[in-house]
Amino acid sequence: MIAALLENWPGVIDPARFPVIPFRKVAEPYGWLGNMSSHPLRVPREPGGVLYPTAEHFFQCERFEDPAIRRDICLKTSPMACKMIARRHATAMRIAPRTPEDLDLMRRTIRAKLDNHPGLRRDFLALPAGAVIIEDASRRGGASAAFWGMKLRDGLWSGQNWLGRLWMELRLELL
Repeated sequence: MIAALLENWPGVIDPARFPVIPFRKVAEPYGWLGNMSSHPLRVPREPGGVLYPTAEHFFQCERFEDPAIRRDICLKTSPMACKMIARRHATAMRIAPRTPEDLDLMRRTIRAKLDNHPGLRRDFLALPAGAVIIEDASRRGGASAAFWGMKLRDGLWSGQNWLGRLWMELRLELL
């Protein structure tokens, strides 16, 4: 059922038809599905790999080639601060936001997160297989919120939900 849903994403999810696993804030249930959670990533970019404080740090760094911008992003203590640095340098991005390349980058990001954290991988694979994973962007505005997540309005979820879809795609692959 999830495979068919992913193949023909309707843009609207009725929680009466599908069980939903929403995630919004790190401290809330399933908050670890978001890039802001405090799960560092070691990713082999060069020998020994690079340690990124969070998935968001890795995701934002990979959008840039410039080592100075990458260093500035990595030195930020919070994932939101690193996101703001990336926005400030948007014209220098080698991977534009909300493009197929950006989706591939997010795929690598969430895969690296599970590879680095076996406990998260276990929790992830224990999620109900028929559930729809949704990044709850109900309290956020802008094109990015509608692209990566969904908004709950009048009892229905609407949006592209790319982050949730990528998680579900990965879950199907791993199961």
